[in-house]
Amino acid sequence: MTWAWAPIDQVGVRMYSAPFFFEGIVLPSALLCSAAIAMLAGMLFRNTVGGMYVGYLAFGGTFATAVLLTAWGRPFSSTTTVPCAGTACAAASAQSIPPVTGHLGDMVTHVAHTANHLVVTYVPAGDFWPLQFVIGGCYLAIAATAAGTALRLLNRRTT
Repeated sequence: MTWAWAPIDQVGVRMYSAPFFFEGIVLPSALLCSAAIAMLAGMLFRNTVGGMYVGYLAFGGTFATAVLLTAWGRPFSSTTTVPCAGTACAAASAQSIPPVTGHLGDMVTHVAHTANHLVVTYVPAGDFWPLQFVIGGCYLAIAATAAGTALRLLNRRTT
């Protein structure tokens, strides 16, 4: 996915939900997390199909939770004030091209109009990888906990 989106990333915003959650380390981490939760559920229910169902729900649930908690990159947001006047100021929005921040790749989350200024809230394009590692690390921590618990249950049942 990262390879396929590379040309688009060079001219567009990489921080939107679709490219962000399917590029980098977030998707593999989410898949490992759901597999570990499915393994734990299979051990608890003693039912493979039940464990697969819980793993499927865990993937969707953790993915949705990550999208809602980051909403969207709030911990990494920056705010800037841009002077403007006339129709250019009135027409500026989060979808303005070129971005109102002046940096290609920044994801503008909110634009507020004041008298002769725009107050722009955005996630800088340079925060793509830090956000990837934070969200991917959370997934991997959940996966390690679930897998460790499942292995303890397995050892307890076999001894």
